[in-house]
Amino acid sequence: MTGREDCLYLNIYTPGEKKFDDLKPVMVWIHGGAFLGGSGNADFYGPEYFMDDGSVVLVTINYRLGPLGWLTLEDDVIGGNLGLKDQALALKWIQENIANFGGDKSQVTIFGESAGGVSVMQHVVSDWSKGLFHKAISQSGPGFDIPALYFERDPKYYGQKYVAEVGCDPEKSSEEILKCLQGISVDVLMDKGRMFEKLLFMPNPWKPVVDSYSKKPFVKDDPRHIMEKGQENQVPLIIGANQDEGCLYLIQFFLNKDKIDLIQLIPELYVPMFLYGTDSKGPELELSLAKEHFIYYVKDEMLKFENRQHIQDLLTDVVFAAPVDKEAQLLQENHKQSVYYYNYR
Repeated sequence: MTGREDCLYLNIYTPGEKKFDDLKPVMVWIHGGAFLGGSGNADFYGPEYFMDDGSVVLVTINYRLGPLGWLTLEDDVIGGNLGLKDQALALKWIQENIANFGGDKSQVTIFGESAGGVSVMQHVVSDWSKGLFHKAISQSGPGFDIPALYFERDPKYYGQKYVAEVGCDPEKSSEEILKCLQGISVDVLMDKGRMFEKLLFMPNPWKPVVDSYSKKPFVKDDPRHIMEKGQENQVPLIIGANQDEGCLYLIQFFLNKDKIDLIQLIPELYVPMFLYGTDSKGPELELSLAKEHFIYYVKDEMLKFENRQHIQDLLTDVVFAAPVDKEAQLLQENHKQSVYYYNYR
């Protein structure tokens, strides 16, 4: 593991002018990484393309990851969604300060990919972020119906298991648990954060939650329901996905043959986990759907190299394309601003 807990920094890139006579639109990048890894720093995402064009101010941000950013006991003491709140704090800072760097605070576009795209959509449905941005672009990261956001159990279940694993007493008050956690090294906290993983990084409980239990929730309801009611922030949107994005998962499987063997050995457990993010023997509906999907795409249901394109197509559709398509249709029906939907091939 590399990284550090002291991570709440942002990077600002401006074109080469010495004086900011005309303020430029601002683009704010939210990085991906399954809410477990990644960075907004230049070694991941450099500013060269935008600076060569010279028409915008670019800001890339960081936010807390893994249990540091997403642990919840479903109360206002350990409430989850700290990663989203970090992002919102960065957006507030941009509103207050970006003019000093030549940026126009009234023309802020947030954009992100994968977990960053999911984050973008959480801001779109959140009252916390209202007025902090004016346009949004979600790349391969819809706000609902993706395995990365699925909880088979209540988020609190994972939080209590984790608290016990790091040596704190989950039966104590959240105030006492928080004090205990603050006395544990960040290396231990992050290392134990992988305790739930059975297949690659799944299941992964470290992600946005509906925190309706909070006095001031960040995501007050299922994003799908918020969009159905047209209650999201009304800003122009671009959303979409790309061909063959399932290769992200496919490569990892063929680099780790033991994972393929697990799926073949116990398909009733690992096939739904593979496709939908479940963490135990999949409910009958998920298991039935998984079998249907495998038969439709992979034909002989075998995870082998000869079937790689079929498997990649399956993963692309289940993880990215189908959820993005559902979201686009829902927004087309209820969103009051322009929605642009791309499928890059």
